[in-house]
Amino acid sequence: YILWIGRKLNILIPNSRYKEAEGWRNFARIVPIGSTSVEELPQAPQVSVNGGDIKISGDYASVEVYGISGSRMPLTGLAPGVYIVRVDGRTLKVIAGR
Repeated sequence: YILWIGRKLNILIPNSRYKEAEGWRNFARIVPIGSTSVEELPQAPQVSVNGGDIKISGDYASVEVYGISGSRMPLTGLAPGVYIVRVDGRTLKVIAGR
């Protein structure tokens, strides 16, 4: 099983003996399946709209805004309407200009 968290790759394995095996030891973090360790996951960026401006809080690498026709739009000065916002691969619809 492979689980992506942020930009780090964590790998879940049946037991910890893989840590020493050739190739496997190159992973930054190996977590045995059934491990009881708890780690706080990074929070996803939050998207909000204020009038015609889209605001994104939190850490993110990329953001794209598209109009309903599919054309790329800026983050600010948007006319009232529905927009598609894509932040680090997560996509949602927002209504601007209310």
